[in-house]
Amino acid sequence: MNLTNLKIKNINRILAHTIHPKTSTVDAYASYMSKLLEFEAAEKLILISRLEEALINSKKTFQLEFEDKSDDSIYKILHEEQIIEDSDFYTNSKLLADDLAEAHFRVKLPGGFCLIGEGESVDNEYFFFVIKAELQ
Repeated sequence: MNLTNLKIKNINRILAHTIHPKTSTVDAYASYMSKLLEFEAAEKLILISRLEEALINSKKTFQLEFEDKSDDSIYKILHEEQIIEDSDFYTNSKLLADDLAEAHFRVKLPGGFCLIGEGESVDNEYFFFVIKAELQ
């Protein structure tokens, strides 16, 4: 799937966990949202539009390459051909938020939100996304 040409039909689920930045005394860490975000129809259209705009901007967007592709990895979970149950979606999103927080190993890296979601393209293709939204 070419992400720069992705046309989104719907976002089915999305969570927003908080990433707290590293300080001189505390390592970066994630705090978790306990339920899915809910959007009005107009709000969802704005989110879809912003996601599509961000994907076109190749200076600020990149597609991850996974190092760990073992059977118990996030890569394997995300590439399953089945719909992930809400409880597993939540659990997997926490793992991704923790991984993002671990990547904040320098004090200069800002915190923000880790948006994790899934949706469907206009071509009926499933997609999964992880976005770090900084508070700038």
